[in-house]
Amino acid sequence: MNKGKIKLILRWLGRLITVFAIAFVLAKITDYSQQINVNSLSSQTYFIAALCILLYAFGNLLLARAWGLLLSGLGSQLKRDSVIWVFGISQLAKYLPGNVFQFANRQIIGVEQGINNHTLLKSSAWEVGLMIATASTFSTFLITYYFPSLTWLSVVSFFTLNTVISGILLRISSINCVKAFGLYLIFFTLSGSLFSAVYLSLSAHDGAGQWSLLIAYFVIAWLVGFLTPGAPAGLGVREAVLLVLLGTTAHQETLLLAVLLSRIITVFGDLLFFAIASFYRPRHKISTN
Repeated sequence: MNKGKIKLILRWLGRLITVFAIAFVLAKITDYSQQINVNSLSSQTYFIAALCILLYAFGNLLLARAWGLLLSGLGSQLKRDSVIWVFGISQLAKYLPGNVFQFANRQIIGVEQGINNHTLLKSSAWEVGLMIATASTFSTFLITYYFPSLTWLSVVSFFTLNTVISGILLRISSINCVKAFGLYLIFFTLSGSLFSAVYLSLSAHDGAGQWSLLIAYFVIAWLVGFLTPGAPAGLGVREAVLLVLLGTTAHQETLLLAVLLSRIITVFGDLLFFAIASFYRPRHKISTN
């Protein structure tokens, strides 16, 4: 099979995965929307939700930038616009069952655009490893879950662990890897903050002093969902973990609504970033290998 046919197959395979991903996401949005009584939501909650969608789309930009840094560290220099396009177009596939299609789609699109196959594989491996490592540092806040009086120990452990990991990365890799680690840390903090904002907007008197714990528990829930085989974007798993971690201190109805709204926000945020990334499509091959 000649290169022309291979490129054509890759192009259409990438498009097919993207179409299925969009259809799957739209189906999920419809399903989630039917579970919410829109009349019960205040105008403040609507405003916060809309703002959170915009901020989550920005969070995807941080992820794209981190991936670009990893590629750069592996010797593949891409323009910012190209990084946004490849990452944004492929990222929506994470909602397909299997929890790996975002990487497969990125591999297909990247190779079709001329990026080295092995470089793409290595960047995905680094991305997964760094995101797991970053999210795992938030587990230090489980100390507070079991020992509420030791919140200070959770905070100290969190910053100490992140400092140690940064030092290790600098020794075994490059400064780009450390920068990517920092961007993942910002992304997870942002994602957890968005969930916290939604939750507290629904019940201002319930847990307002636990902002850091809400962030940490959300990230821990993301990690469990990410590591669960076959769970597309952690669907179901993330929500279950949050209910376990917050179920004893939160109003059950408020928590369920916050979890549902946060899922809708992330889905719409991913869709928005996908739409934005579509405008960055390069006219020519993007690789500079």
